[in-house]
Amino acid sequence: MAESDVAVAKSATWDESAKTDAPKAPVVCEPLYFVQNKSDVLPFDSIVSICADFYQLTELEDARLLLVNLVPQYKRLPRHTGTEEVKRRKTASDLVKICLDPSLSLPMFCSSNIQRVPPVGLEHVDVSALLQEVAALRAEVRSIANIRTEVATIHGIVTEVRETALITPGTAVIDSGYGSSAASDGTISRDARQDQTGVGSFAALASELRNSGVREKPKAAKIRQPVVGRATTSKLKTVATRRDIDIFVSRIHPSTEVSDMQDCVKDILGTDYSSKTECIKLQSKYEELYSSFHICVNVNVDNFKNVLEVLNAPESWPEGALVRRYFKPRNG
Repeated sequence: MAESDVAVAKSATWDESAKTDAPKAPVVCEPLYFVQNKSDVLPFDSIVSICADFYQLTELEDARLLLVNLVPQYKRLPRHTGTEEVKRRKTASDLVKICLDPSLSLPMFCSSNIQRVPPVGLEHVDVSALLQEVAALRAEVRSIANIRTEVATIHGIVTEVRETALITPGTAVIDSGYGSSAASDGTISRDARQDQTGVGSFAALASELRNSGVREKPKAAKIRQPVVGRATTSKLKTVATRRDIDIFVSRIHPSTEVSDMQDCVKDILGTDYSSKTECIKLQSKYEELYSSFHICVNVNVDNFKNVLEVLNAPESWPEGALVRRYFKPRNG
């Protein structure tokens, strides 16, 4: 068996949790170092073409085996067949896809031999993307200039309004629509001062509207809220109203059974709700990774709010569990 096949067989037996936790220390790998640092400035096809033309198949294969040990098992990195050129191009394409996957947490790759990092020439630069960025910057500069012109125009209007609102000393001509309020000696009467502040004008306008028959809009009548009785000495009997609280719990260990979840809810709510609780194990997308449950608790309406707060409290559930309200499907 080849060494690469042995490495793949060993990596397949790794624990899934160990794969998802990427090491923090930098990892030496020239092809992955190049892909990781050039993925933000070069298009996908250019990176694949450069890697396939520059690196040897053994270097790309070593990088592939390194990623097999760093990514989850469902991220397949197969060993391709065909001619050497086809294998180089397909392997390089797989490496770039893994490095561009935002759902993966990969370590920082570094280079121990800078001569094994390909130089990037102008033929691989996306000139159209650069032109689009320059055009976007020009548009932003033009918009800023337009905003500056509008601010200057608004400033001039405000200044003009302030100047016209000021009254020149020695003159007082205020026309509020009810005649001149200036005294013959050039002083401002009390009514004129009220009109200047706007109080007298609004009062006169309100009086004129009332005289013309305009009435105020009647206020809407307040709707009384229903009353819920609390007396315990009444001879009448009432019907207990009950509701269901549906909770969705996920990120639980895949070996967890329904009885384990029922015991957990019993510890949270107490023994009074043991017979009123129903736990259903849901179909998870990745059953080997986690389990999900639907918990239905039948409670009295008076205790609905308190029980819901207890079930939604972070302290009620184990660390890492995901808890939220469960909404039944319409056709369910």
